Amino acid sequence: MSRPAHAPAMGALRRSRRIVAASMTAAFVIGSAAACAPATDETADPAAEAAQDAPNQVSVEETQVNASARDPKFPRVWTTDAEQFDAPSSAELKKIDELLSGSVDDAAAEGVTLTWCLRSLDTKKPVDECVGDDETTFAASIPKLAVAVAAIEAYEGTLDEVVIDEYTPWSAGNAGLRAAYDESMGEEADGAVTSAAETAQEDDAPTTLGDLVAASIAYSDNDAVNELIDVIPDGPAFGDAEAGTGSSGTPTTGDESSDAASDMTAFEYVDAITARVGIDEDFHVGAYFNVPESGDWNHITASSATDYLSALVKAADGEVTDENLNERAPEALATPKTARAVLSAMAQQFRSTKIPGELPAGTFANKTGETDTESHDLAVVGTKSGRYVLTAVSSFYSGANPPDELLAETAKDVLDALGGSKRL
Repeated sequence: MSRPAHAPAMGALRRSRRIVAASMTAAFVIGSAAACAPATDETADPAAEAAQDAPNQVSVEETQVNASARDPKFPRVWTTDAEQFDAPSSAELKKIDELLSGSVDDAAAEGVTLTWCLRSLDTKKPVDECVGDDETTFAASIPKLAVAVAAIEAYEGTLDEVVIDEYTPWSAGNAGLRAAYDESMGEEADGAVTSAAETAQEDDAPTTLGDLVAASIAYSDNDAVNELIDVIPDGPAFGDAEAGTGSSGTPTTGDESSDAASDMTAFEYVDAITARVGIDEDFHVGAYFNVPESGDWNHITASSATDYLSALVKAADGEVTDENLNERAPEALATPKTARAVLSAMAQQFRSTKIPGELPAGTFANKTGETDTESHDLAVVGTKSGRYVLTAVSSFYSGANPPDELLAETAKDVLDALGGSKRL
């Protein structure tokens, strides 16, 4: 999909670097992830078999997203283990800065404007660095994360809620995605996914909220995320986000919040949730996906995308019991159940040729976004020195080659400088 005509043009590359010893955004997240014990495979459908061969397959535990016949269950359980790692040394930070700077320069030589951000999640002393031109750009599919979060919050975490009677997955509008999976997964795996999707279409099975979340995140299905936008106002908790915060994260009360909620659109609800962490102006959803002129334009910055994923992991890492999975902590982005469900789908991402391209299975959870002029990737990665959020946002002129191979190489080098990859 091309950038809308009203999106800003790509600017000249201006590098900015920052390593922040302590900041509010860097301190959002503490904890570490624990892998679950292997689960018994009870599924024999083609999509499940394909997913077993795909990167980052993990086992089923308490948090999962069901996706009917199209997908296996998407599991991920995150636990709290606060600030257990030392920050990288000055020499290691210098090497990382050189790697990121060199990647930005290499991209610029190919006509690509690239920004990298790296943020620590578990270190005693926060690390927060962005290298490149951290300007607003067309978001492509990255904000599907925010739509999924808002939809789950609107339905109070009820992933098995049937939200539409029929859903036709993998429409003609997503033919390009199927072709992309031929390259990233192999034709055999892609064929299995497509076959399972066609079977689901023929069955006309009722579609749950979890189905749409899974398709939106793991497959980046535009039709699925547009369906999520449409059903958000039907959720029993729709509008509640405005009662907690205003557009700048400022608390609102009384008639002001009630009146605003009654007139709220699905897009405003998505942004109201993002406003809980104060980044709604920079990480914005205002239009349907792959539907030109359906609203304003969806946009991000590399730093705001890093903020969003950091806040999502923080929400998942919170002190959680069976009784409070659906209780949102003050100033948190979402409830633990919501955050875990979205991270679960990210952990099953089928588009894994960018940041995860040279990383071991099970060491990342990511969400990509791509058009003919953008190539983004947003990931939480496991290393031997703790978890990090690693973000790559790039823009280029139509016809230029996306920097996907460069992103994979740089991510591998950076993680090696952090001690190497480790399973989340």
